[in-house]
Amino acid sequence: MLKKAPARNIPESLDKIVLKAIEKDPNDRYESMLDMIDDLRATRHELLSAPE
Repeated sequence: MLKKAPARNIPESLDKIVLKAIEKDPNDRYESMLDMIDDLRATRHELLSAPE
């Protein structure tokens, strides 16, 4: 798996999605855009529900 993005203000859940999407080995990437969209929606919900 790729290393964490250098920017520290990126939520960890979003960072994981991006890193999975750009994995070198295609077998480690999302199988479909729908799978990625599901994770993005879950992350959006998590971020919007988080206390400030």
